[in-house]
Amino acid sequence: MAINKKGKRKIIVDFKTYFWWVFYEYDQTTFDGNQITIIAENQSFSIHYGLEQNSEKRIAVLRLNGGVFVECPKFENDSGIITPSGINELIKWILTKPSNNTIKKVFYSYPKKVLNESESNILYNTILEEIAKKA
Repeated sequence: MAINKKGKRKIIVDFKTYFWWVFYEYDQTTFDGNQITIIAENQSFSIHYGLEQNSEKRIAVLRLNGGVFVECPKFENDSGIITPSGINELIKWILTKPSNNTIKKVFYSYPKKVLNESESNILYNTILEEIAKKA
């Protein structure tokens, strides 16, 4: 099934094409308020990020088969606006494998479960391997 490109912006990161859009939704999605959805051109995965998150604990959602909630840095500017360079950073950050020095802190996946650092990195690396297979 093709992606409807109307109202979506195209970005190429590391020679791969993604489509992204900003929208406002309340009480119907993971985030309330302004949020972003990024989808790989081959529709193998999507990334969801809320622009109006509490600055102490920000999350991004990586959806492949189900979803993984991972703590992340802030990608928008101080005015709450995300630019194409912020989208680029978000995609690269999501697709960077965690290592012993960098932990991707996973809060829960489906079904809900709190993961320790080791489980988080193993799960995240497994997800990135799945994405690479579908690319």
